[in-house]
Amino acid sequence: MNFVFIIFLTAICGSMIGLYFYNRQKARLDYYYELMGLVNSIISDVRFKQDKLNIVFSNYLPTCKSALTNHITQYLEQQNTNLILSKHVLKKTELPRIERFFSSLGHTDSGTQLLELEGYKQEFEQDLKRVKAHHDKYGTTSIKLGFALGIGLGIMFI
Repeated sequence: MNFVFIIFLTAICGSMIGLYFYNRQKARLDYYYELMGLVNSIISDVRFKQDKLNIVFSNYLPTCKSALTNHITQYLEQQNTNLILSKHVLKKTELPRIERFFSSLGHTDSGTQLLELEGYKQEFEQDLKRVKAHHDKYGTTSIKLGFALGIGLGIMFI
């Protein structure tokens, strides 16, 4: 009975570790989906309404559920300074591009701003495809692998 309990406990622990990695990948995917929504929202605002960025962000924040909320808040707090965002779910190589995106907002005329936003939109679409492919490939695999490693460790402890 004790052996079964050890295997069960380590399998649960392994599954929790796998679930952690799954949730990290899912949070990164959600971040990019919401970032694409934000970019599209800003593009449509620049084309038609031309509201101030604070208003655009205030309208977008209630729909945001990922770490993008923290980045928008940091942007609003550090608007006139050199923007430094926290990493959250992003990789170190992705963060400078996001910082450049936020830093570029509101510093040019609407025509130039639209060109910049379209460029960022294309870059973020490529990132989204890459992150989605990674999530599809490794997302549920991490849970299964964690479970299998947990069972393996439980058997090794016996």
